[in-house]
Parts: sequence; structure tokens; C-alpha cells
Amino acid sequence: AARAGVDEFFHYDGILADLYPDRPRAWLNAWGRPDFAETLDRQRSVADGIRGSKITATPTLAYWDSQRRIRETGWPESEDLRYTPSDMVAWQAVPPDEKLRDEWRRALEAAQRFTGLLLEREVPVLAGSDVPCGVIPPGLSLWRELSLLVGAGMSPTRAIRAATVDAASYLGKPELGQLSPGSVADLVFVRGNPLEAIPEKPEVAMTLHNGTIYRPTELLAKEEVSLENEPWARQFKQHSERQK
Repeated sequence: AARAGVDEFFHYDGILADLYPDRPRAWLNAWGRPDFAETLDRQRSVADGIRGSKITATPTLAYWDSQRRIRETGWPESEDLRYTPSDMVAWQAVPPDEKLRDEWRRALEAAQRFTGLLLEREVPVLAGSDVPCGVIPPGLSLWRELSLLVGAGMSPTRAIRAATVDAASYLGKPELGQLSPGSVADLVFVRGNPLEAIPEKPEVAMTLHNGTIYRPTELLAKEEVSLENEPWARQFKQHSERQK
């Protein structure tokens, strides 16, 4: 794909065929296979190829993390889901499964290590979350992604840039992602110093959107909107019904 001119790739599922000589039929959880560490030399070779191709990576590590979380016992009662649309929670619910939970945990760790290989080679890496797959909570998911990128070897400053100015620059949207005259300048104010550490769950003091300040209590008090007529959400509903 990179040789054909594609300039960004997501999730790392597409490179599995490059990592396994026998190309087993698998998806992202294949990164959690016990024998995946045996592909380390091939991972380095693939990372070298990615560097040479000038392609940008958006790993969406939060998705791997979500697949581990949804298989935890007690997950439906998680505080993370308090403000997630209830329909989406129901449509993506899965039974607790320790074996799959551990597989996805290993997969996340492997994906972080591979991200580290890309960072060592100065491959451009952007922040993405894959909301709402895996019932990843909107908003919070991006903070979790930044925290996971730091765990992969990014500095907190670079992680913030991966979600703001670097992403905006990649998209050709100079009015986004930075504070400057003519910029959109939507802001999230958090307590603490995210340049020193990226919290998985930030303490949000307020947000600024189109010049209007919003407090968390105001935003979280809004009534839930039905997803029945939302096209992307309907796919999750249909998938859930087929599984039954």
C-alpha cells in the first residue's frame, strides 16, 4: 500500500501478513499470540520499510486496551461507561473471558513495542482512538491513547502534538491544533501538568468551544441521545443481532 502511494495506515492489522511468514488468518488479537515475540527481527525489518516509505502510522492503541477492558469481570459497571450511550454498551457487550483478556493485554504490549520501533526510526505517529469500537468512551479515549503512546516511548509533549498540531498539519488544517491568530482554538483545561505526564483520566476543569466556556457538570448533565437512526451505530446493532 505504501509503495502504491498510501500515506497513512491504521491499527497495524494490515502488516500482520508481513510479520508472519506463513500468513495465518488472524486479526489484531494475533499480536497477543505467545509466539509473536519470535517475529521481532521481522518487526524490525518491517519498521525499517515503513521508515523508508515515508508513511504515517496511527496505531490506535486505545482499541487494543478496550478489547482487554470489555472482557474484565464487572466491566458493564465501569465508571468509564457512565456517560457512554447505553445502546452502544449493549450492542458491544461480550462475556467475561480471562483467556481473551490476557491475549489482548499481550497484544497491546506487543503493539506498544512495535510503536516504539517506529518512534526509534522517527516514523511520524499520530493519535487516534477508533471510537466507538470496543465501547471506547468519546473524549476520554484520546487521553488514554496519549497515555499509551507515552508508554510506547513518546514524550508527553510529543504525544500532545500527535493529537493536536501534528495531526492538523498532516490533514492540511493549519487552523486546528494550535494557539495562534486565526486558529479555532478550542481548548480543554486540565489540572496538573500534562507536559510532565499524561493521565489516563484527566481532571478536566473546563472546556472552551467557539469562545464559550463549558463546565464538566453542564456537559455531563445533557440527556442521552438515541443512536437508533445513526448509520454507523446501526452497524453495531446489526452485528449484535447477528451474534445472537
